[in-house]
Amino acid sequence: MRASNLRNLFHRVGTPEVIRNCEPMLKRLVNPEVRNTLVTDILSLSQEVHNDEEWVEDFAAQTNCPATPLPEALEACLLESFDQSLAATVLSHIVINGLTYSSSWKHLGNSSILLDSGSPNKYSPACIDYITQVDFEDNDAPCTVTYIAARKYKPANVRVDPFTSFPLLQAQLWSQKLGALQLFRLSDIRSHFAYLPIHREEKDLMVIISLSRVRLPLLLYSTVS
Repeated sequence: MRASNLRNLFHRVGTPEVIRNCEPMLKRLVNPEVRNTLVTDILSLSQEVHNDEEWVEDFAAQTNCPATPLPEALEACLLESFDQSLAATVLSHIVINGLTYSSSWKHLGNSSILLDSGSPNKYSPACIDYITQVDFEDNDAPCTVTYIAARKYKPANVRVDPFTSFPLLQAQLWSQKLGALQLFRLSDIRSHFAYLPIHREEKDLMVIISLSRVRLPLLLYSTVS
């Protein structure tokens, strides 16, 4: 039923051009011949729920990834976040619940993520610049904590978002511009997202669609600064 609705959407009178241009990408979401890919996982709509034990266990296998020198931008971000200089290492990628997340210089697609905004069913698209393990020297219990350093995409600020009339697509417009580098916990990551760059209202925008394995409520996106 969902696949049929998507196919019919492109032939409806009045469907905006920006949605018709998304046809090749959206058809892959309902292609029954695709197997053993993330697309298959999307169609299965498995009801997996992340919990803390899964996050820690899946990442533990990745701690032997080769580290690189700490970049200046990341060092400044850590200093701003913790008000002190801390020892840290950089990882190129991590695996969480079977999904690979990486820095943008390693793989741009795997760096495109949706972050929890703190409000129910509201997520913010962001790009991972760095993945870092930070050492906290506590006399009682020293520990190493893993963070992602990412930049959120800015709201589109358009007069009309054509996707608000088509909640079935679970898509929305965002600006291609990125904000400042910030640290986030691994538990803030909700999924990857796919995007299509477009030009609308004299602005460089992008259409984003969640690639979550879990069924998310319709209208899951909300503009979050």
